[in-house]
Amino acid sequence: MTWSSSSLYLLRASFFSTLHKYRMAATITQTMNKLRATTSAMRTFGSSMMIQHTRLHAALVASAALLVRNILHIFC
Repeated sequence: MTWSSSSLYLLRASFFSTLHKYRMAATITQTMNKLRATTSAMRTFGSSMMIQHTRLHAALVASAALLVRNILHIFC
């Protein structure tokens, strides 16, 4: 069986598309882990450390935004 140039191109494109999706999925997993850690840290510090709480909240919002961006990147 011989492979035509267009078949090889499509195979290569499919491979890199799949690889990109797996990388994005790994990035989403890492971001979700950061969200969990940030949420846990926010509970640990409590309201007595308002400055730390505010910083952690900002990190949580940034992580959530990154998660949404990565999910949209996979589907768009």
